[in-house]
Amino acid sequence: FLEKIPEICSRADLAFSSEQRLAIFEYMDSDKDGMISKTDFIDMFQDRYICLEEVPITDGLDPLQSKTIDTLLVDDVVEVLGEQKSLETFGLIRVEVRVLKDGTTGWVTIQNNLGTAHFSPFTAYTQFIRNLDRTITTVQSNIGR
Repeated sequence: FLEKIPEICSRADLAFSSEQRLAIFEYMDSDKDGMISKTDFIDMFQDRYICLEEVPITDGLDPLQSKTIDTLLVDDVVEVLGEQKSLETFGLIRVEVRVLKDGTTGWVTIQNNLGTAHFSPFTAYTQFIRNLDRTITTVQSNIGR
């Protein structure tokens, strides 16, 4: 399919080398089964966020009418399940999420009434940097032994 994109779009600048096409396929094949399934394709458009500070997860949109079901910790990653909702009366932006580490679902405050963001977008680059930092920390602690 990627070979035909320049022709389909009438744009020669969208041509990819065979190495680039392979890299794109490997990235899209997130479960590494040699095929790009519907799930693999949808996963590319899934918004994920990383928690910047402890944030309660509630069972409903309205924080005053909801109970806390769990608490996210710094570096927890969540998957967004719907559109962000602005609660004008509270000055909050909230969204329903699924916690990747345990599957818990609920509502979190993305941004508080002071404009402080509790989450940051979690990208492949963010994940790479996190893993690199962990590796460096491990190596540094092993060198000291």
